[in-house]
Amino acid sequence: MVEEVIREVAPDADSTDIDLISDLPWPSDARAALTAIASATGAREGETAVVLDLTDERQREWFITLVPHTISAEIWGPTRSGVSFSASDTGSAIGWQLPAERWEKVRARLRHRGIDPDTAVQSAT
Repeated sequence: MVEEVIREVAPDADSTDIDLISDLPWPSDARAALTAIASATGAREGETAVVLDLTDERQREWFITLVPHTISAEIWGPTRSGVSFSASDTGSAIGWQLPAERWEKVRARLRHRGIDPDTAVQSAT
């Protein structure tokens, strides 16, 4: 579910950052993403506020892979866009804001994937 929200928020990202820190051991897919980020950006595990370009499909996938495991990840759209995403506490606290019509797009993609969209709630904007 979180990946669909990120895919909807990403095109509007004015700023994005992710901490390469986890409270738990990184799973193998996250380790691969950390290695790829290090190769592409020079950032290393343990760094905070690492900027990724979510218009780049590879970097967006790395971001999606790390979100459930990092202590912090954020996406902010332009001021007053009504677009934002935040994850913290090793994926246990996740929130987002999308305009109502964009949230409906996410819900439709979730239904298409066989995921009940009512398992996540967003306040209408």
